[in-house]
Amino acid sequence: MYQEPNFETMQNSNTFTPQSTPDMHEPPRAIRTKIKPIVPSKYSGNRNIAIIDSWISSVNAYFFLSNAQPPYIYYSLISLLEGEAGVWFRFNYPESLASTLTWETVRHALRLYFIPVNYIRQLQDHYTTLRQVSSVNEYTTQFSETVMQLAANQIMIPDSMLIHQYIHGLKPATRLQVEIENPQSLTEAMRIAGTYDTIRFTRKTISPRYETTSRSPFYSSRYNDTRGEPMQLDNLQLDDSENKNLEMNLFNSKSSKNIKKLNKLTIEERQHLRKLGACFKCRQPGHMVRECPTNLTSAGTSISSKNLNRQ
Repeated sequence: MYQEPNFETMQNSNTFTPQSTPDMHEPPRAIRTKIKPIVPSKYSGNRNIAIIDSWISSVNAYFFLSNAQPPYIYYSLISLLEGEAGVWFRFNYPESLASTLTWETVRHALRLYFIPVNYIRQLQDHYTTLRQVSSVNEYTTQFSETVMQLAANQIMIPDSMLIHQYIHGLKPATRLQVEIENPQSLTEAMRIAGTYDTIRFTRKTISPRYETTSRSPFYSSRYNDTRGEPMQLDNLQLDDSENKNLEMNLFNSKSSKNIKKLNKLTIEERQHLRKLGACFKCRQPGHMVRECPTNLTSAGTSISSKNLNRQ
């Protein structure tokens, strides 16, 4: 079980006597190393065994380095205990005991009261049910803390069982990678799992650079736009006079002899031309059959004024 230090023995052993020399005229004196102690954090009654042990260790160091003696110990604990822990301390140790109360007495009673009776079984259950739910580093930290707490309570687990349990708690993909490597120690298994998880996570966070060349590893046909250059509609906006002159020149440049006779449209061709907004007679877009320039009887005849006014 966990053995608490004895301050009286440690304080007496924390002195040294310099070796005497023929030139020394004064007797040697005990010299104490002066180190400024760090004030521990406050404890509010949390029943987590790791938090309790960590807080007790910090108070052990604080009282030892400060050479604390009653009643200084009592009033220091008053300021370090709060919440449920503060109520428990004031109820069990009134101020009348300040001149005789020692830290060893309070420490033993605090462990008995705040550490759960079945905390060892809870540690064992946590050890067997621990699983990776986030990163490998966090899982490794939790696993290591649990194993060390069990070892502090004289529960030793063979290395082969530790390796098996650690690998069993990993995520499926990471577990498979570690099993393939077949580690022979817990440290090696943790290293393999951490390396694999880091590489896998880093690749997920890298944003791909999309390129339109077929040599790029991120090339996709959906990024290869083969629809041609979009129409410049602003350049096609002409006034009425320019539209009339353009249509007249286009018609006059064609002779009725050069007009090719087209075959009769099928149903599919009609539907296609209707979607394009093209003429059923000359198959050209931009006008309907009744406005088709090929309706004129001879070449060189101007477009009727009726049709021109309709444009």
